Amino acid sequence: MKAASRGNSGVKQARGVKADRVEIAIKRSDPFVRAVGAEWRLLTTPGERGRRGAGARTLVACSGGADSSALAIALALTSGTNDLVVLGHVVHDLRSEVECERDREAVEELGRRLGVRVMVERISVRDGAGRGGGGGNFEAKARRLRLRALQSMAEQVDAGFIATGHHARDVLESVIMAVARGTGLRGLSGIAQSTRLSGGVRLIRPMLGVTPEDARGVCVRAGWVWSEDATNEAADPRAGLRSKVRGLVVPRVLELMPGAELGAVRSALAARDAQRLVASIAKRGAARAKVGDEVPENDGSRVVWDRAVVRRMKPIVLAEMLRRAVERVSGGRGLRAVTRGAIEAACRVIRGGGTERKRLTIGPAEAVVDVRRVVIRLRETKKEDGRRA
Repeated sequence: MKAASRGNSGVKQARGVKADRVEIAIKRSDPFVRAVGAEWRLLTTPGERGRRGAGARTLVACSGGADSSALAIALALTSGTNDLVVLGHVVHDLRSEVECERDREAVEELGRRLGVRVMVERISVRDGAGRGGGGGNFEAKARRLRLRALQSMAEQVDAGFIATGHHARDVLESVIMAVARGTGLRGLSGIAQSTRLSGGVRLIRPMLGVTPEDARGVCVRAGWVWSEDATNEAADPRAGLRSKVRGLVVPRVLELMPGAELGAVRSALAARDAQRLVASIAKRGAARAKVGDEVPENDGSRVVWDRAVVRRMKPIVLAEMLRRAVERVSGGRGLRAVTRGAIEAACRVIRGGGTERKRLTIGPAEAVVDVRRVVIRLRETKKEDGRRA
């Protein structure tokens, strides 16, 4: 479906100037608006959940598609004021200039109708991306740059939250991919409702309990015609793995099991609860295993455990202990390089009966295991002069 003909949106509005509100066809009493608005209030101002219209300033990541348009409509109507909600649109170079300009104009028009401010930033994804790889490299880089641009816009408007239009079907996609990759509870937990970003901004997802049909429905009731992104189609050569799962796998699952996306949400929530329980046990286990006199209390450069204690831990608990230790010694940097295979290999060595000293790589860190101790520390790197850093 093509976007409807838009009004004359000026460049000033794209730079953040407010526009006069044009009456939209639905009210905040709409079931979708009420449900998503309630989640938004809970995620942004949990202490004010009972107040009508309560919320905190939020940048809505709006592409012009049905999902993000529905989110923008719901939050703008819920807020009751044009000061709390700002639309943030990122223009990238993975699509044609015509498509990009169409989407930008659509978002500006939506902002005009809702009477909210619109911010626009441009990013270049193709420069240096995808060398030696396929669309997945472009997708990953696009996500990183888009998030960076959204954070920049949030800072400009003093928004403490960035809201995205992820919904229940996105959770289903994530769970399917997690199962296929053999991930643990973290992966099976799906998409988090709230994630802390750098600078104190939180990324929130108020639509995880609704379906894309729900989102399109509210757009129709509002009289809004959204834009379609061709790169979401599995047949499009620009599509990455997630788009192919979305276009080829998910429809078949839903055909066989209608409502599977809401079932995936329930399963993901159960996995998240289980992960929290494991994390709690791991925290207590690490405290018991810590060799206190080996590391000063204020030294976060390494973690030292008594091997006799940790080798008795269940593998799932020890794996969580290792992830937490790597995060601590690395300061949270390089965690994408931590693989399940590396964690499992370290668990086998630690829990095994070997006495030979071994050094195992876990992303940015290493585990040094001997007969008495397990030391988690940053990996040693060689300086240009050949000495150890």
